[in-house]
Amino acid sequence: MRVDVKKFLFAAVSDEKETFFKGAQKLGVIEFIDVEGKGKLDTPKEISDITQAIKVLRGQEPMTQIELDSIGDADRITNEVLELKAKHAKEEEKLRVLSLDLQRVQPFGDFSFEELKEIEKEGKRQAQFFCSKRGIKENLPDYPGLIYVASDEDLDYFFSLSEKPVQYDQMIEIKIDKTSGELKQEIEEASRRERKLEAVLKGYAKYYQFLHEGLKYHLNRYHLTHAAGLAQLPEEGLFVVEGWVPENKIEEVAAYANDNGVFMDEVATEANDRIPTYLENEGWGKVGEDLVGIYDTPSDTDKDPSLWVLLCFGIFFAFIVADGGYGLVYLLACAYFWWKFPKVEGLKRRILSLATFLSACCVIWGLLISSFFGVTLGIDNPIRKYSPLTFMVEKKAQWVMQNDPKTFKEWSQKFPEIKNAADGEALIREGKALLSSLADGALLELALFFGVIHIILGMIRYLKYNKAFLGWILFLIGSYLYFPYYLGVPSLLNYGFGIPLKEGGELGLQLIYIGITLAIVIAVIRDKLLGLTEGMNLIQIFSDVLSYLRLYALGLAGGIVGGVVNDAAAGLPMLFAILLALIGHGVNMALGIMGGVIHGLRLNFLEWYHYSFEGGGKKFKALDKLETNLD
Repeated sequence: MRVDVKKFLFAAVSDEKETFFKGAQKLGVIEFIDVEGKGKLDTPKEISDITQAIKVLRGQEPMTQIELDSIGDADRITNEVLELKAKHAKEEEKLRVLSLDLQRVQPFGDFSFEELKEIEKEGKRQAQFFCSKRGIKENLPDYPGLIYVASDEDLDYFFSLSEKPVQYDQMIEIKIDKTSGELKQEIEEASRRERKLEAVLKGYAKYYQFLHEGLKYHLNRYHLTHAAGLAQLPEEGLFVVEGWVPENKIEEVAAYANDNGVFMDEVATEANDRIPTYLENEGWGKVGEDLVGIYDTPSDTDKDPSLWVLLCFGIFFAFIVADGGYGLVYLLACAYFWWKFPKVEGLKRRILSLATFLSACCVIWGLLISSFFGVTLGIDNPIRKYSPLTFMVEKKAQWVMQNDPKTFKEWSQKFPEIKNAADGEALIREGKALLSSLADGALLELALFFGVIHIILGMIRYLKYNKAFLGWILFLIGSYLYFPYYLGVPSLLNYGFGIPLKEGGELGLQLIYIGITLAIVIAVIRDKLLGLTEGMNLIQIFSDVLSYLRLYALGLAGGIVGGVVNDAAAGLPMLFAILLALIGHGVNMALGIMGGVIHGLRLNFLEWYHYSFEGGGKKFKALDKLETNLD
């Protein structure tokens, strides 16, 4: 939930400044205000160094951790890790340079510089090495003293022994200081040193968790120093500082201030104050808060949407995946991670909880629509027989038989086996192809139904701030009643809840007119002539509702892919069929996760947020103390 925050002034003698801020850090519920616009302090070298050391150790193989109890040990280990990393990087760079030199020299083979110098001295010649683009040598003049040596990749290599230094057209002289044999020896020595450094560095992986404790210690000091620096000194021997405090923490802060001789008084917010948003959630609410934070921070007047986003995200994700078998695989994967990491805490634990929740939603939805691994259960299967989707299809078939003889006649012509059906249940039992078509139609209708309900709930949540939403709520209800009548196709309200198609449609048309008129009138009262533009929201609302069709489209696409994989695997030998099924369903599950996450969140963050979320808030950041065993 979101808790309002209040602005307070704190004042005390300067001698109590350090004690006050240390105590405030332990409380962890005050966000101090930078009145003078000092900004954040530069990141201390200790923090940047230990962060870099943690990154270095993160790439090492995990090993049993060792915990020490001194920040001095953490700083010492940090310096040793960074020194080792610098030496290792130096050896890597040396190896890279030596390898390039070897690649350049190797075509000339392994020769002796001493013998070459002896030849130059005795023969009064100058030895030189050259290279050129491959193919040039065929067109070269017959240069005296120029010898072709070898070709490597796109280059030709030459050796020249002439009376004085020369240059040749289209050739580049190569300066050689070391032979290939010498370079190979240096590479071997550098590789040995690199491996030794790497082995020593690997041994420091046992301090990986300990360095995290050191990082927390330095961050606590940094945050404390920054907060204390925001205090003002209006008079000698006195300091004052302003801060935001959540309403439900005021008594706690007041008790602390009173016990420590600190004056505390509420002050009025100013026009240029940016009030932070304080969200206080636990359990599943905290998981939803993490989701909300992906897109934006609620404003200081928004209602906390955390649980709403979590619940609706689960429904939409399951609708898009549309397969209970896939959900079961996801759930088994989550169970493995719970078993593998039973002590996981913080954000990682909440991510795993979210994955488990989404997987469970997929299993439940798969049971409701009777779909597992791209296979739709038969009508005689108990799961399919008593599923809500089957209930919807039966009710719709029954309604058509009783109220729409023209449509029933068309069905009978297309599916002759249903002519003698006595009721809706018998009809879908006899006409399995018709059952599949009606089930797809029911899912399409459910996508729109969820969209209408989702948007109406958003409007109800924000009705306090926008009274015009009352008119649009009536408009949406009226539209859902009217358009089935206009199209001659019954909706869930007609065949499921017994609302007559014609009478419901007529009532719906009246609600449409009343809703649009009411929304515009309320907007004009609120915004004068500018309120006439409220009518333009009609287009926005229609487009937002239609956006929920993506639930049906993506779920249908996944079901088709799963079915195609099964059909293709059915005609192959068992081994190839299993392999194809694993690959095909694996890809489909991955695509389901991508589509479910992207579009499941999008419907919350874009379509729903239009009507229930202002956003643009500033997250409440209290001075708090990270838990660490280093003091």
